[in-house]
Amino acid sequence: LINEGYNTLAIQLPVLANGIEGSEYRGLFNDSDKRINATVAYLQSQGKVVDLLVAHSLGTSMATHYLSGNSKHPFKRFVAVGMNGGSTAYLKKVNIPVLDVYGTEDIKPVLTTVNDRKNASKHNTNYTQTQIEGDHFFTNNDELLSKTVANWLK
Repeated sequence: LINEGYNTLAIQLPVLANGIEGSEYRGLFNDSDKRINATVAYLQSQGKVVDLLVAHSLGTSMATHYLSGNSKHPFKRFVAVGMNGGSTAYLKKVNIPVLDVYGTEDIKPVLTTVNDRKNASKHNTNYTQTQIEGDHFFTNNDELLSKTVANWLK
């Protein structure tokens, strides 16, 4: 996104050991909320505008948890890449514009919950769901992913 004119900062959200089921991460969601809040506070203290949140995979569940439970967050838009069903319950409370982008060859938890995510967001007239060519990590398709996100942001 830097090539499209957007400044970015990656937040390392809490992780568990390899092989742990995604559902086990729910216990870390409050910790991820704290990390997002700390990052927002830091960026704002540096005079930066904080209005876009981008997350991938399990990070989308952590991000939607944060957005749904924090009405005073500064984010005006949310990009969810490879979002799975863990976000569905939280999407019902997210009211900012959302881009839900996933790959044609994405992982099963993403592909099998496409309609669930769409239904959970039917209250949000600014929810957009887009499938583009790629796997869960958009291997060799990162440029397509970046352009898709940048076009939506415009």
